[in-house]
Amino acid sequence: MQIQISNHNFEPTRNLSSYINKKLKGLKKFIPKGHRDDTTINVSLKREPSTDEPFLCDIIIHTYPKKEFVIKERAVNMFAAIDICQAKLTRQLRKHKETLQDESRSDTKKTLRKVRQMVDKDFFGKQN
Repeated sequence: MQIQISNHNFEPTRNLSSYINKKLKGLKKFIPKGHRDDTTINVSLKREPSTDEPFLCDIIIHTYPKKEFVIKERAVNMFAAIDICQAKLTRQLRKHKETLQDESRSDTKKTLRKVRQMVDKDFFGKQN
């Protein structure tokens, strides 16, 4: 999993960069093992001083074949924006992983059903 951080009108501190890495590395458990090495995370940090919530955090996760997760969040400080983005990404990735697991279980059940029918037909002469 690769994390790339870019910034606009804002210079992140070393603490902020390590905070981002720590928070986003925790998302690894929601990405299937076979796709973790291919996953890239792009983090864009922006500061727009003319607004009430001047800090903007955009996170884009590219994973799975042609699958992308995008989160944008504004907050009064960058740490808060990162926390909110991480919470939203956790929900999205967890839901996606559960969907993949449900599809896999469904395929397994269909395969088992076909095998049982073949066994019944071949060995017992039954057809369901």
